[in-house]
Amino acid sequence: MSLPNMSAASAELPSKTDTASPASGAEKVGVLLLHGLTGMPDEMRPVMRQMKRLGYKVEVPVLPGHGGTHKELLAKTWQEWLEASRQGARKLRDQGCEQIFAAGLSMGAILSALLSLEEDLSGIVMLSPTLHYDMHGNAVTHSRAFQRAIRPLILLDLFGHNLYWTEEAPYGLRDPRLQRQITKAIEAAASGESNEFGLFRTYWGSLAQLWMMIDVFLKKAHTITTPVMIIASFEDTIVSINNPAEAYNLIGSEDKTMHWLTGCDHVLTLDLCKDQVAQYTGQFVTRIANVAKAATA
Repeated sequence: MSLPNMSAASAELPSKTDTASPASGAEKVGVLLLHGLTGMPDEMRPVMRQMKRLGYKVEVPVLPGHGGTHKELLAKTWQEWLEASRQGARKLRDQGCEQIFAAGLSMGAILSALLSLEEDLSGIVMLSPTLHYDMHGNAVTHSRAFQRAIRPLILLDLFGHNLYWTEEAPYGLRDPRLQRQITKAIEAAASGESNEFGLFRTYWGSLAQLWMMIDVFLKKAHTITTPVMIIASFEDTIVSINNPAEAYNLIGSEDKTMHWLTGCDHVLTLDLCKDQVAQYTGQFVTRIANVAKAATA
């Protein structure tokens, strides 16, 4: 998989003082933020704060099955996660938002992309988009062929509801403070219950739902025409850089931008680059919102 050419990519970070100015009519702009698989809305908090600082309305739903036990998550399908995303977008519409954006982390990035095919979104932001867990396990277990071959088994409750892996350091983070906090939180979540950081077990049954959703994205990505921005780290320890590169190359949008970061890991929204991620997101939303407003003036 080749990386998007450098004319469409950037490794430069905005300075901490480089913040976007609000779009005119900011009160009519809404941003839907979607967390990742086994995650929680708190992982989107830095982006949420930036959006509110710019005057935009924000919805950060807890996706079905999240926020509880692993059994509750296993009972949910990817279609239910997408439906919750739809409802979030419609809540923003009901609040008077004329322009709606969706930004998602990891699995949430794929949800944002699929949502753009069903809802009239002005733009989407894909943060660490996950198409394939190719950094877990050994060369056999993280191969796409192996993971496809075992799908029939993990769709059976006997396997999918009992086989899992537990998160291990660095947890998709470079921030040592957060790593220590999560290590302690894992002890509290040893029973398979969620806490403020989410679940720390990824069951194969839930992973199978994600894979089915990714299959839909792979088939339909070329039909996406909504402006898109992708942000990913060269130092991601959860998925390889092939994931964001593949997503970028597949999406059919003419207006698409990719930012490559360093000094952070998969959970971009909480890691050491969280301020830059929030700023990039704010700049993208403001640019598109202003462009759309000028086009209708």
